[in-house]
Formats: sequence, structure tokens, C-alpha cells
Amino acid sequence: VPTPAHTHSPPTPPTPPITRWYLLPSLPSEHWRRVAFGVFIVTFLCPTLRNYALFQIPLALALTLGSIGPIYAIPLVYVMKGERTTWEAKAWTIVAVAGVAIMCAFGLEGE
Repeated sequence: VPTPAHTHSPPTPPTPPITRWYLLPSLPSEHWRRVAFGVFIVTFLCPTLRNYALFQIPLALALTLGSIGPIYAIPLVYVMKGERTTWEAKAWTIVAVAGVAIMCAFGLEGE
């Protein structure tokens, strides 16, 4: 008696290798120094300097300068990954930088 085709079990997919995501990567000591320096800047130096700026310059100017962080991403993505942006993004970035430059040039006159 022949067996029906539907009784054959499908092949089991291969199990992916177990990744140990919690282990630190093996890096040369120079790279670890760079990582430590970046962690220091991001977690200590940036907030310290930002809070210092809040007390030294007008609040509107400090908040404007603090909000231009995404503008840095456009040249950085080209430098680090080689990705090109659209001409519209480049044009509006130039407009935003010009606006910030105008605010910085004339923002301290009221004091």
C-alpha cells in the first residue's frame, strides 16, 4: 500500500548560530581609547557645555543652536557612508545654516 504524499514531514530549517550579543568585541587598544573618548564626550562633555551655554547666551539662541543637530547628519552620512543626498536637502541645509548664522551674528545684540 503506497503512503500518501502529505505524510512526509517537511525538512527542518537549519538553526541559526547563537550570537553572544552581550560580549564585548575584540578591538585593539587604540580603538577602545577612541570608544572611551566618544563615550566621555557624549555622556559628560556635551551636556555640560550645553548647560553652560544656557546660562551664557540668550535662551532662544541656545535652543536654536541645540536643535541644529540633524543638520550635521547630512555631511556626516556622505563622509562616513558615501551616501548622497538630494539637492533639496542640500539647499534647505544651506538655508538653515544661514539662518543660524544670522541668529548668532545678531542674537547677542540685545544684551
